[in-house]
Amino acid sequence: TIGPRITLTDAQFAAVPMVRGERAEGVEGGVKAQLMDRQLNVSVIGYLYNYKDLQVSFLVPALSTAVLGNGADARVQGVEFSADYHPESVPGLTLNALVAYNDTHYRKFPGAGCYVGQPAGPPGGPGCFTPVGQPASVRVQDLAGKPGQMAPKLTGSVGASYNWDVGNEY
Repeated sequence: TIGPRITLTDAQFAAVPMVRGERAEGVEGGVKAQLMDRQLNVSVIGYLYNYKDLQVSFLVPALSTAVLGNGADARVQGVEFSADYHPESVPGLTLNALVAYNDTHYRKFPGAGCYVGQPAGPPGGPGCFTPVGQPASVRVQDLAGKPGQMAPKLTGSVGASYNWDVGNEY
């Protein structure tokens, strides 16, 4: 056994939400092209996905811990552009670049946890609030319309590689 063994009472077990599978519907498409006598490869891809019942962590006061449950719907949409350049004048050289724009936001997330020190606000408004019928120690927020976690708007990379033969013996 790793870590302490936890025994739940019936009331504590009932407080743990059941986890359903996430659902996603969406579409993506793009275009790839080889240009300049196949020295330049480019691609542009767009996507749009709607997620329902995202699995997120929730605070369960009866357990004094967070558990996994379904609680959010989100939309993920964006576009990616990438290019690889292999100049004939420098055999073995490859230059590459990628730029991606991503718009991820919650469409529904009424019971999101609060961060330490987050200001209070009215139910349904900005800030944290205590849901009706819950102890004052339980504070949540509604993240509908807010950006998704760990989903940057803009990302990119550039790179280069150079390959050559060092001889038949190596």
